Amino acid sequence: MTTVLHKATIFLFFLIDLVLRRDVSYPVLVILLLMAAVTILQERFFHERFLPSVCLVFGMLGLTLCGMGIDPAFALFLAAAAYDFVCLRFYAGLLPVAGGLVLTWGSPAGGPAFGAVLLATGLSVLLADVTRRGREKERRLQRILDEERRLRYELEQVKRKLLHASREAAEIAEMRERNRIAREIHDRVGHKIAGILFQLQAANKLSQRDHARDHARDHEKAAAMVDGSVAALSEALELLRETVHNLKPRQPLGVAYIQRIIDQYTFCPVRFSFRGDFNQVPPHHMEVLATTIQEALTNAAKHSQATEVDIRIEIRDAFTRLAIRDNGVGAEKIREGLGLSGMRERIRNMGGTVSISGKDGFLIVCLIPREEGRSLFESLEDADRG
Repeated sequence: MTTVLHKATIFLFFLIDLVLRRDVSYPVLVILLLMAAVTILQERFFHERFLPSVCLVFGMLGLTLCGMGIDPAFALFLAAAAYDFVCLRFYAGLLPVAGGLVLTWGSPAGGPAFGAVLLATGLSVLLADVTRRGREKERRLQRILDEERRLRYELEQVKRKLLHASREAAEIAEMRERNRIAREIHDRVGHKIAGILFQLQAANKLSQRDHARDHARDHEKAAAMVDGSVAALSEALELLRETVHNLKPRQPLGVAYIQRIIDQYTFCPVRFSFRGDFNQVPPHHMEVLATTIQEALTNAAKHSQATEVDIRIEIRDAFTRLAIRDNGVGAEKIREGLGLSGMRERIRNMGGTVSISGKDGFLIVCLIPREEGRSLFESLEDADRG
């Protein structure tokens, strides 16, 4: 763009000079039209293809030298050629430009024209150098941005792979735990119950014998077997209770888990409402929701001066939405400390988004897609199609 403006300025100055002198001839117009055509071609190739650009600059310089034979004012276009050579870093091209300046010095116009052309050429060289450095800096910045974009894309790919690996690890851990529990029930509880069954069957057979001579002794044996079976059955029941207890989470996750956190908050009343089935929310999503609510309530107690907090959770097939609003003083400029930045980081790691507003109190809105590794927009599009 700077190249076009530079040449347009020279063209305009030259045309004004011709109009003021009223010295317009057909050869001059032909050369000007050819120069305009070369300028248009230069705009297409300039800074993209080196050899065509240099050839076009030499063509422009040749037309300039031809035009100087008709009108010495064409020497102004030496500044345009010098500008192009410097922009292309083809400094050898400045030698024929210097030759054109010598021809200007020897022209009938003499010193005044040479001084003006020399000044215009010098300023064009300085402008070209500044322009070239600016473009090189812009290209470097563009390369840095492209590299950053590439690294960000690779990071997203790695993040998806890690999430996939995390899910696989969780599934493998779940399968291993199921197998361990199955073995424990089979080896400990199952064997004990089988032994109890054998003892009860033996006791049943002894109690059904009809020999009066051995009846008392058989009755004593059967009673002892039944007593042993009762003790073994009690022990098996205790083992079964321990196994089931190990299956239960230490702290149940669900609406009761959220309600327990809210009940422990005593700074001001909290209204809690939800819509949807909490059983559809994965446990790690529930942990993030609970941590976010705890952080928001802590911040409200420290900074908000609120008299009421409203918490709403909406559970859909594609995403979960959490909104927390208080009626406190709010904040014109929100400075995110460790709490808010940690909250934002946790939600983003799950592919979700966090919106925070400090107008009319304090508002936090979190959207978490149901499927990890997918963007929230993909989840919303699936929800719209559904």
